[in-house]
Amino acid sequence: TATYTINTYTVKFFDKDNNQIGATQTVNYGGNATAPTAPAVTGYTFSGWDKSYSNVTEDLIVTATYTINTYTVTFKNWNGDVLKTQSVAYGSAATEPTVPARAGYTFTGWDADFGYVTGDIIATATFSTNAYSVTFKDWNGDVLKSQNVAYGNSATAPTAPTRIGYTFAGWD
Repeated sequence: TATYTINTYTVKFFDKDNNQIGATQTVNYGGNATAPTAPAVTGYTFSGWDKSYSNVTEDLIVTATYTINTYTVTFKNWNGDVLKTQSVAYGSAATEPTVPARAGYTFTGWDADFGYVTGDIIATATFSTNAYSVTFKDWNGDVLKSQNVAYGNSATAPTAPTRIGYTFAGWD
């Protein structure tokens, strides 16, 4: 009577960086290997193994596959209006929109970093208030008072000047 021994095969599991996960498995012909827990990879989601490890009929190297995570970056104007929303892959940079002009203000940047995205981000446009120089002059050009006034605010006039033979009528 002929006797036989079943063929065995090795099955190895690797992570995305080609490091072996767990021990090498010896599997009988037609048997199934047992997949180890795939390691977590920051910024990626495990999506499965690159080949089947059931009904093994040859030595196998099985590699974990991952999909890169994407995140939402929302750009908002100073008043909360959404300027742009985009999907950005983990570790990539978002592209900022053109910021609408705001009368009396200067755009100073964004309140969040979106150069290396690792999660959902809301970036809001920030502005500084413009200041203007207001100078009060007498009839002959002499400077009576100068001050910087923030956009939308009022200047404070100096005490009304006097001029012999004239009555002060106000500022132009």
